[in-house]
Amino acid sequence: MTTPDQPRRFLGGFLGFLVLLVLAVPDDSAALTLTWGPNSEEDLGGYKVYLGSSSRMYGVPTDIGRVTTYKAPGLQPNTTYFFTVTAYNLSGNQSGFSNEVSVLALAVPAVVGLGRSAAEAALTTAGLAVGNVTMLVSATVAAGVVINQIPPADEIAIPGSAVALEISSGAGPVAVVPNLVGQGQGGAAAVLQAVGLVVGTVQTVSNVAPTGAVVRQTPGAGALVVPGSAVALEISSGPVVVPKVEWQGHAAATAALEAAGLVVGVVTTVNSLRPAGGVVNQGPAAGALVVPGTVVTLGISSGPVIVPNIVGMEQSAAVTALTTAGLVLGNVIMAASGTVAAGVVLNQMPAAGESVARDSAVDPVVSSGSSSEGGSGGGGGCFIATAAYGSNLAGEVQLLRRFRDRYLLGHPPGRLFVLLYYHISPPLAHAIEGSETLRTVARGTLWPVVWWAGLALVSPGVAFGMGAVGFLAVPFVTFILFRGRRCKASR
Repeated sequence: MTTPDQPRRFLGGFLGFLVLLVLAVPDDSAALTLTWGPNSEEDLGGYKVYLGSSSRMYGVPTDIGRVTTYKAPGLQPNTTYFFTVTAYNLSGNQSGFSNEVSVLALAVPAVVGLGRSAAEAALTTAGLAVGNVTMLVSATVAAGVVINQIPPADEIAIPGSAVALEISSGAGPVAVVPNLVGQGQGGAAAVLQAVGLVVGTVQTVSNVAPTGAVVRQTPGAGALVVPGSAVALEISSGPVVVPKVEWQGHAAATAALEAAGLVVGVVTTVNSLRPAGGVVNQGPAAGALVVPGTVVTLGISSGPVIVPNIVGMEQSAAVTALTTAGLVLGNVIMAASGTVAAGVVLNQMPAAGESVARDSAVDPVVSSGSSSEGGSGGGGGCFIATAAYGSNLAGEVQLLRRFRDRYLLGHPPGRLFVLLYYHISPPLAHAIEGSETLRTVARGTLWPVVWWAGLALVSPGVAFGMGAVGFLAVPFVTFILFRGRRCKASR
């Protein structure tokens, strides 16, 4: 439970005191709409709305981003609710509470079936007002009796809210209300005139329908009304196309969305390789057609992290270095080494100096000490290649490292392959580096691998196309050779 008397953190710059301006009737049941004046700070992160059923005693706040309108759902009738709002900036600093606003939630009474005077009296007694009254022709409902009410019974409203009534005029001359939805205002007026009706109040509302199209009418299509009755129209303001703000900075993205008539909602921090503060994702997506005032959520990049060099460190010190850099310890791979003490990092993946997303895992290769097989490798992690070419600085080793980092580490199967290689290659590398003959054989074996990896780095489409053709050719060639042997054997 939160109270305004608890200590609060204030923004570094002056954050204007929030004023709750309007408390209005919502479109959906059991909800009230709260609105307030926006703050002007450029680093405004958003607002948090507090609600409680007792003054100055609030529950867990709702973070609504930069929106200045909030619908409080699930309210109970005949209960007084208390609201207050705080603002916070992009650093997470929060303002003090705004002034508190209270409102009594009322349940709309059921007046369908009552006479007009009785219905109006019931609404007045409940603290509500009588709204528009429409007379409908009915052969089944007596004249003067309420046929329908808007909003319906039991919906939550605030004191003074208007309830529209549709009242029977009894049997008599009838005009059938035509369907006007989708037509322009001029066309709708012509259709109404043709059936002896007129245009009533016209209201522009936010809608994705084409600008000027009728999106709602009262009474609805098919209603039987007295000739000459007015039909109220709601006209679409037209859709808004959500602009693409990904890759933009937070301030530029906010300006672009607000210029399009949209509102920035909740902003979350996302681990990403993109520059810090840049938009990584947005919802709704760019190009979507939405109503003006739609809330757009943003994911902002926390910025990349440079992988520190942990080779040569004790494992505990390596963990500390990774944590300090904003990274986490991944799979620890143990490898025998005749030259590096047990517990010291022999290698790491990804390599030092690479840019990765915050909270990425770094897999260290840790020495398990001397064994009968010894060990080999170096800072690059290509143990066999390093043994074959004599140095982890050799061009072939560096090329294989780049291939590993670009194509293998980015997905689980590739990472699994690398981990298995790290487990089985040190003994092989130790045997290779101790024999010039084995080094020559290894270099010859690695030559096509190095050539293909180099091609993949320059022209991946060609390289992987060749690899696919080769992969498919193996069973085909095997089948041909098998058939050839069977043919010879049958002769």
